[in-house]
Amino acid sequence: MKIIRKILTGLLGLIILLTLVVVLFFRQEAYQIYKVVTFFEPTHISNNFRNVKSIFNTSTVPKPDVAYHFPLAAHPISLPETFSYGDSVIKTKNYLDYTLTDALLIVRHHTILHEYYE
Repeated sequence: MKIIRKILTGLLGLIILLTLVVVLFFRQEAYQIYKVVTFFEPTHISNNFRNVKSIFNTSTVPKPDVAYHFPLAAHPISLPETFSYGDSVIKTKNYLDYTLTDALLIVRHHTILHEYYE
């Protein structure tokens, strides 16, 4: 029993030491790993996407001299009330809420057919 206790105590000490090394010497990487693991938590998902530049390294893509503006469709579409998936019929609004969708843009042939913002 004493040998098992010594082994477990040694393993616990090693885990604590490794955790301290990671936190002290790889602070940014540890933070990024934490953010990746918790990125899609319902209480933080919108804020995480808005602040992605402070979490991960990013690059700015320069804007063109002339921006392309997607025209709106003459006859925009509406999302269906329900849709089928496998053997199930799913309410579209419930699905958008369940998947924490903040925005949905449907573009076809360079034309905006539908915009949804929560």
